[in-house]
Amino acid sequence: MTWQALWVAFVTIVVREVRRFTRIWAQTLLPPAVTMTL
Repeated sequence: MTWQALWVAFVTIVVREVRRFTRIWAQTLLPPAVTMTL
């Protein structure tokens, strides 16, 4: 693969993960925060 193809693949994965995280941020961040406060 060329570096351009690798870069496109990397950016695609990063964008997908950022979108997933922003969609479920409450499920990702709130439980550990609640556990720490208990």
